[in-house]
Amino acid sequence: MCDGFHDEDDAWMLAHIDALDSKSIDSVKNEGPDVSENVRSGNLTSSDIASTALQHSQSKDKQISLKLSLKDQFLSNQENIRKLKLVRTHRNKNNLETLQKLIYKWREACQSALQELLDSSSKPSETTMLQLINYLGIDTKMIQFDPKTQSFLKTS
Repeated sequence: MCDGFHDEDDAWMLAHIDALDSKSIDSVKNEGPDVSENVRSGNLTSSDIASTALQHSQSKDKQISLKLSLKDQFLSNQENIRKLKLVRTHRNKNNLETLQKLIYKWREACQSALQELLDSSSKPSETTMLQLINYLGIDTKMIQFDPKTQSFLKTS
């Protein structure tokens, strides 16, 4: 039930998260030859190499941490969107005004059907509406039938 808008956002977010990995790999590849060239020429000491390696390691750790954080945030946002869509769907389906109109409509249809059934019975004078309703197991309150007056109550 996702619409195209969220799918595009998802694709954009995933592309940028993956770009973090490729940037960190490219930076290590690009700086790697410079370091080895400086080592060969004698311009770097072992402490410089260790320092550079430590910086790369820390940078890589930060990028990995950022990537994981973004993925977690992304998944959390997707779950929130899913929940909001469920709430919206539930509210649309259970609109009180619409439900009241449908109840009224079906109550009228039931009352009409009962009246037609009673009118078409083989012995209409012997059978009452209350007997028919009780025989069918219908709750008189649900269809707003008054047993005392033997008539349906008018609703607006």
